[in-house]
Amino acid sequence: MTADVWNFRDFRPISAGDVDLSGFEVMGRDGSIGVVDRATNKVSASYVVVDTGDWHPDHQVILPAFTVERIDPEKRVVFVDRTRKEIEDAPDVTRAEMRAARFQDRLSGYYHGLYDTGL
Repeated sequence: MTADVWNFRDFRPISAGDVDLSGFEVMGRDGSIGVVDRATNKVSASYVVVDTGDWHPDHQVILPAFTVERIDPEKRVVFVDRTRKEIEDAPDVTRAEMRAARFQDRLSGYYHGLYDTGL
């Protein structure tokens, strides 16, 4: 499988662009990751920002769009294919760093390493 981690998978009947994901619970492979703060749906630049709550206090994490396996709009849940440990091990981010190329490169490198991206 070759993956572009910055694009959402084509999971129908609902697309990430069809619904505002803000406030949705995020469920990982081993439990709740937190709640969606915001999400983008830009070509090759899509991601979900998650408030992690108690398990990783005072942190927000950025999950590239490809981590989203499916969305349940009725239950308001986003399911991702990563564990808490994998997400916790990702590079930390501050609001000031989010737009910095160096941070984006580090985050891309980390998540590309978790998938067969061809890179």
